[in-house]
Amino acid sequence: MLEGLKEIGIVSLNKKGLTIDDPLPILIENPVNENYQQLVEICFETKDNNLVFTGISITPADREKYLIYLYKKRGSAGANYTPVCLSGGKGIRTTFDNRIKSWAKNNTQEAGLVGILSQALSKYEEQIKAKLEEKERSQGLESIILTPKIDNLYLGQIDEFKDYFLKAYYEKKSNISHRDGYCSICGKKGFVMGDEKPWTFYSLDKPGFIASGFRKDQGWKNYPVCSNCSLLIEEGKKHIEENLSLRFAGIPYYLIPKSVLSKTDNLEEALDIIEFNKKREVKLRDLKHLADNEDYILDIASEQNDLINFNLLFFRLNKQQFSILLYLQDVLPSSIRQLFTVKQEVETPWIFKHAYKEKQELKNVEFTFRRLKEFTESIKSFLNLVEKIFKRRKIDYYFLLSNIMRKLRQAFANNYFIKPSILHAWQILMFLQRLNILDNYEGGKMITSENLIQNEVRIRAENFFNSFSQTFNSPEKRATFLTGVLVQFLLNIQSQRQGSEPFRKRLKGLKMKKADLIKIFPEAQNKLEEYDANYYKQLEQIIAEYFVQAGSDWQLKDDELNFYFLLGMNLADSKNKEGEFIFKASSEKI
Repeated sequence: MLEGLKEIGIVSLNKKGLTIDDPLPILIENPVNENYQQLVEICFETKDNNLVFTGISITPADREKYLIYLYKKRGSAGANYTPVCLSGGKGIRTTFDNRIKSWAKNNTQEAGLVGILSQALSKYEEQIKAKLEEKERSQGLESIILTPKIDNLYLGQIDEFKDYFLKAYYEKKSNISHRDGYCSICGKKGFVMGDEKPWTFYSLDKPGFIASGFRKDQGWKNYPVCSNCSLLIEEGKKHIEENLSLRFAGIPYYLIPKSVLSKTDNLEEALDIIEFNKKREVKLRDLKHLADNEDYILDIASEQNDLINFNLLFFRLNKQQFSILLYLQDVLPSSIRQLFTVKQEVETPWIFKHAYKEKQELKNVEFTFRRLKEFTESIKSFLNLVEKIFKRRKIDYYFLLSNIMRKLRQAFANNYFIKPSILHAWQILMFLQRLNILDNYEGGKMITSENLIQNEVRIRAENFFNSFSQTFNSPEKRATFLTGVLVQFLLNIQSQRQGSEPFRKRLKGLKMKKADLIKIFPEAQNKLEEYDANYYKQLEQIIAEYFVQAGSDWQLKDDELNFYFLLGMNLADSKNKEGEFIFKASSEKI
């Protein structure tokens, strides 16, 4: 990762016309964003070589002039590198105590203006907090940037504070360092630092990550980095956070391109294309109110050649605490491209076109990772699946199916409109089958059509099954699916005549076993006869024949059985490409 960040840092500095000879523009963070746009200034004036507190001023922050604020966060709590901080939901008094008071306490012995400001912040502490709380009450201050101001100058406009900032920054870095080591990035010998963690993908606080055992002072041996490479990594990190921060199924992640041959031209071209299309996508969403289309940028990334690969860093940011959820390394554009090819393949069948209605609008069934996420128990389990898909590692069919059926059973129990969910689940399984990563997915016995009674429904049903031969690859799967179709026809009649569906109770909340299914088939037939509404003789013939072919040695497990049954229920009224009902004969009552 560090090498990739350095490469991006080089490209970014070249675009800005900056060099590592001037480190401040690289190290300073921009505190101004869509949430933090207001400056609350703690104003001081110089008098007799001391600073006098003169009051609180509020003014809009300027994103373009962020360097004058001299802001850089140091940790999730405690003092920053300078007494400039962000104040969010904890209240302005708490923020002052946590960030500014603690900075002042640590710097009262500093020489010159830095020490004088520290002493003034401590001396006027109660007055400052009283004025801040007064402003907070009267103006409802939330999400503000809190900063001292001396003689109408921000700290970044005062050379003494700029020098202090660099000293404080490198003092922290030098805590874990060595004067005579080799940089793991450029290979040069000299001063190296070992606490180079742009994000917390490794930690010197955990012995398992320390090359020298429990001796943290020897931590420079982990990824030793020289000062120049450290600055380029910092710039690369900043560029990624500002330009390559995306969302994947609602989870934030960084898309980090890396040149396989370390060629800057290839990397710069890839960055330009991705960043241009990211901005274009955001504009389209704003203008057209488009729904979630998070795959778009990955689609653009897939168009690169394999001289570029991608790292995907999924993370959680909770109360300014950064946690890495998954670091997916060395993903080739050709690998991403295959995902989109398979996505298009599984979306093509007519059965997924105008498949259901939502708010009076016909919807297609489309594969997205967000849909896959809906069938997982946690973000952790979802990202585990994502990693396996991107790396083409096997996913256990029965484990995934158990997660799918857990969600479907809940929806079924609440009598929700379940058709979109079951179709998306089917499409997800097809997607994984096409990638050849669905493990333990087995076929069944050979299906024969000899000596079977031919009728109108059989021809259409078998055409349907042959169109999805990977799904309906055994007689027991077909028998189970068609029993679901028949039961749905019965439920439709009950609903029309009684306003309820009493036979639904026979389905045991979709926790049926093979013995239950075998009983349900004749019971549904008998109910239809009782209603004098058995219009489905041709379908029943086919179901009986598939039960005979399946025999007694079924390969279906319970989750699989209930999945196929529910799929049949929800495709009961399906039509083929010619617009004919698949499972109803034209001579039979609809």
